[in-house]
Order: sequence, then structure tokens, then C-alpha cells
Amino acid sequence: MPITTTRRTSGRRAGIAVVVALLATMALASCRSTGVDQAEPAGAAATTPPTGGRLVYGVAYDVNTWSPFVERWLASGQVAAQAFYEPLATVDADGAVVPFLAAAITPNADFTQWTIDLRDGIRFHDGAPLDAEAVALNLRTQGLGSPTNIAPLNGISEVEVT
Repeated sequence: MPITTTRRTSGRRAGIAVVVALLATMALASCRSTGVDQAEPAGAAATTPPTGGRLVYGVAYDVNTWSPFVERWLASGQVAAQAFYEPLATVDADGAVVPFLAAAITPNADFTQWTIDLRDGIRFHDGAPLDAEAVALNLRTQGLGSPTNIAPLNGISEVEVT
């Protein structure tokens, strides 16, 4: 399901800000892929990773919540969050934005509208599907508890699920 967002401002800078904002949301917690084949390195043994366990990570301050909508994390908290949040897109070694949970992120000619196509078979940790409604909800609620979290997304005037 594609998602279309409409921006009030135009230009390449506005488009880049949207992509950076999408990367920053990291609100798609604990998503996993099902049914998507990944190439294995040569000589890699096919094993099933263990499930369960416990992750202990020390941060420089007390974290009240791991909700990216509410908490403003220091660098140590952001590093920890990257271990269990997966973004719609990421930046590769050459600085290019590449889709991650998204299959494609495509702007219109004047960068005022962005269409996000999602990969099939992605589910949250609780089994709920990653769909256009989930992404739209995340875009709409970003910054709910902290007005400074919404700054990169202020230019979004509409989020439409199609």
C-alpha cells in the first residue's frame, strides 16, 4: 500500500528534510521480515537464531520510555534504539538514502509529495503487519510528547493512505 504525503514547502531541501525525518522516526519498533529471501554470504551455515534472552545496555541518563514519540534520547540512547528499531530508509556508506523497511520512497517532480511503498511480509514483534496505516499513524503522532521531535516533520500538511 503506498502512502502519499503532501508538503507545504517545495524544493530539494524540503524533500531531503522529509527523508531525514523518516529516518529519524525509527518508530517501527521490532519489525521483522517474513517471506523475503536474503542472500547468505558464501560458506554461511543455515542456522536459526535463538529467540528470547535479555539485552542489557547502559545509557548516560535515565530513560523514561523507549517511545520515539515521547523520549528525547542522548547519543547513547540513540545507539541502543538502533538495535531494536528499524527505519523506513537508511543511509549507505556513500551517503545515499536507500529503502530498508520501505520498498521505495519516491518524490514527485517538485518534491512536494512523497510516496512510500512498503515491502511485503514485514511484521511488528507482536505479529501485527507493517502497513500503510501503521506508517501513517507514526507520521501523525511523531512529537506527541515532545514538540522538538516534530520539527523535521512540521512541513507535512497531510498523510494519505492509498
